Amino acid sequence: MSKVQKKDFEDLLKKSINEKYKERGIRAKTAGDHSERLTPTKFVSTGDDILDLIISNTKHGGVPFGRYLNIYSDSGLGKSLLMQKIMANTQKMGGTAIYFDTEGGLYTKFMKVLGIDINRLIYYDEMNAIEDIFENVIDTVLLNIETDNQEPIVIGVDSMTAVTTRDGAKLDETDQKGYGEGARKQLLLGELFKKSLLKIKQPNVIFITTDQIRDKIGATQWERQWRDTAGWAQTFYSDIRLELTPRGAIKNKQKEVIGNKVNIKLVKSRISPHPRSYEAFIYGTRGLDKYKSLIEKAKDLNVLKKGRDKIKFKIDGEEYRREDGNLPTEMDFKRLLKEDPSVYDMVYDQIAEKMIIEYEMDDTLIDDDENIIEDINDE
Repeated sequence: MSKVQKKDFEDLLKKSINEKYKERGIRAKTAGDHSERLTPTKFVSTGDDILDLIISNTKHGGVPFGRYLNIYSDSGLGKSLLMQKIMANTQKMGGTAIYFDTEGGLYTKFMKVLGIDINRLIYYDEMNAIEDIFENVIDTVLLNIETDNQEPIVIGVDSMTAVTTRDGAKLDETDQKGYGEGARKQLLLGELFKKSLLKIKQPNVIFITTDQIRDKIGATQWERQWRDTAGWAQTFYSDIRLELTPRGAIKNKQKEVIGNKVNIKLVKSRISPHPRSYEAFIYGTRGLDKYKSLIEKAKDLNVLKKGRDKIKFKIDGEEYRREDGNLPTEMDFKRLLKEDPSVYDMVYDQIAEKMIIEYEMDDTLIDDDENIIEDINDE
């Protein structure tokens, strides 16, 4: 064969591979052919602009389409709430939301508060076998491809903790299941992710799972003190993982608990530079308080300054004050953010400018004086 140039060789290589695997539907492509999936440009909001910035490292971003999101925590911290808020915002974009409720725990009144159109929500509450769930998801994705559907789709499994296998579902007594069922589920979940996930991650599809954690019995002080209930497949195959941990209770004047302060940490991401976290404020009657999140992050970044119980912020170079001449309280400023979108955008833009991390070339000099390197103590 005659000598070829680099570009000719690359074209020849793709042609050869495509011909060989044509019947199996495998094609050699460049990363540029996959640019939409590899570098997402289409997102759906979580309902909290700070969380959207942390996940996507992009202004007005959020959870990217074509990716798999896993949310895990102890019980009762807001995993289902986050999933449902993403579903509500997908519906508002004209898309379809599909919900596998393996715990039988949905409450439609609160779902309406979060913005879900329950008459459009495709809902499964009698499908707990993991094989059936993945088979249904694949059927949905294939129909999406066959019909050339362009509208967004979000598919959620809430939760992986409660799923079983087809064989496990047939066992009625606890002593029949034993620990073998858990091992079967973990092995099967790994196989299903391996065979199915690339098919599921279409440019207009988001796949979400939730998972509860359990205390790890017998763990030493040097080990992680908890374990995933559905094994490590979600850890390995997920593109984005969010960990929720409690930071405090929110109480009313009567000292009644009405919500939780929750740390939401991005522990894994294939679309943003490194893990980050923030404090979210989640209420049992209305969900996320995005205005409180924005104010707290703005104070952390010195976009807003707080003196005693007052907020200091300049608009067009002048310090904003109430009609009576006094500085606004935090509640005054939250009301201003809600009623005047231009002020909200002004605060948000300054936060985004400070939070978005720019990538650097690998030969960029790193100033060691600005960083602290902590060694892991193996003793």
